[in-house]
Amino acid sequence: GAEQNAFQVTISEELTDQVLTDLKSKQQQGEGQISGETEEDQRRKMKEQYEQKLEEWRAWNVDRQAGLDARLDRLNANFQDLMVEITYDSGKLERSWKGPEVSGQTPCIDARANLMSCFKEKSGISCEDTVEALERCVSTTIVGNNAQS
Repeated sequence: GAEQNAFQVTISEELTDQVLTDLKSKQQQGEGQISGETEEDQRRKMKEQYEQKLEEWRAWNVDRQAGLDARLDRLNANFQDLMVEITYDSGKLERSWKGPEVSGQTPCIDARANLMSCFKEKSGISCEDTVEALERCVSTTIVGNNAQS
């Protein structure tokens, strides 16, 4: 298993004495002192019980930490998988939004400029021919290129 000696607990003599005194008084109140058992024997038994509980806790803690480590590993693996998927999907999405490259220039720039000039100079109704020219350009250049991709 894992390193069990990585975590050491030491108890001060004062705390040990206090725990022993409390246990002794509870024992005397409830059961009375066991015949023939000295105070030293009682201390030894209580210390053994304490050490057994501490070992049980350590074993539980090692198992708990191993479970948490395994869960963290699974979460990290899921995160990495999602990052790869998102990176791939975002690149794919970016390429689809870029539109076609037409010899390094922006497609239909002349048709768009003509339409903007027409709207500035004339009313919208008289620019129908310019709008149709832009639609033709978009249909052939942009939509046609995306259909080929």
